[in-house]
Amino acid sequence: MIKNVIFDVGQVLVAWEPVEAMRALGMDEETVRAVADATVHTSDWDEADRGALSDEELLTGFIRKAPAYEAQIRNFWEHVNRAIYPFPYVGEWMRTLKDKGYRLYILSNYGAWTYAKTKDQSLGFLKDVDGALFSFEVK
Repeated sequence: MIKNVIFDVGQVLVAWEPVEAMRALGMDEETVRAVADATVHTSDWDEADRGALSDEELLTGFIRKAPAYEAQIRNFWEHVNRAIYPFPYVGEWMRTLKDKGYRLYILSNYGAWTYAKTKDQSLGFLKDVDGALFSFEVK
């Protein structure tokens, strides 16, 4: 008998759309490519999820990869929450599972900076889970 349900976060409970967020911030396609290639398309992003880099190290590394785009990188950095938003079904889905007696858990790769910028707006479902473990917390 199933008693527990464990969810990933990205592309299960929330969308992860960094390129769309960059476009929404007014970046043209060349800038989007440069900023994405210097940030979310790097191994540094994975290291952030792993909790291996501080926020300062991460941002400095991004800028070092594309110094001509520093302003745009900083803009995306400050507005990373625009890249992450809950799917419309999440609230009802979680409540339905809880009402049926399932215990709900989160196990997900997620960076500390991204978590700090999105926990209130996009991760509201955390109040409905019985436990959560994010990669940045355990390295």
